[in-house]
Amino acid sequence: MTDHQQPKSRQDKNINKPRRRLLTGLSVSPIIMSLSSRPVLGAQNCAPSGFMSGNLSHPDANGSCGGYSPGYWKTHQNSWPSPFSAGTCETKNNGMPNCSAGVNSDGTKMSEVFSNPKYPDKTLLQVLWEHPGSLEFHVIAALLNSAANIGSYALTTNEVKSIYNSIQQQGYYRTSNGIRMFAPDVRTFIENTYH
Repeated sequence: MTDHQQPKSRQDKNINKPRRRLLTGLSVSPIIMSLSSRPVLGAQNCAPSGFMSGNLSHPDANGSCGGYSPGYWKTHQNSWPSPFSAGTCETKNNGMPNCSAGVNSDGTKMSEVFSNPKYPDKTLLQVLWEHPGSLEFHVIAALLNSAANIGSYALTTNEVKSIYNSIQQQGYYRTSNGIRMFAPDVRTFIENTYH
């Protein structure tokens, strides 16, 4: 290298430093933006349309939608929101409730809430105890979460009814963005709405 070329290369390096800083700053911005937008992505997953589109484009975006699990509702019958009634469980000899052995039929029945339920003669509480993991198990939790008016819960009672009734009548629920949700999708979506 000649002495003449040396200063030119130093000059090029000096010119490139501000550009490198600018590019480095720009490349960090999307990372910061993606970290700061995670709660927004999680909140989008609280609605069926956001869950389905978020599930496809951002499968790792989780956020709490504020709902209680079916396990909570089946063991907290005194917390059930109006107009739904848990009814009463059979009582053991020691005076404690024994819901796993059976539930009296004085609670709200599936047929009183949904147009064509899989278990029309069972109460909501019976389904929670007798059919864990089923679509109905999760739909009942969503129904109670919506009626309890939990601040961050995205579904209304009518939306929960519409989702379940649509699954029962046509085999799928169509979201507001046109995506079909089948029973496994709905179950997974509702599970993602719990704390």
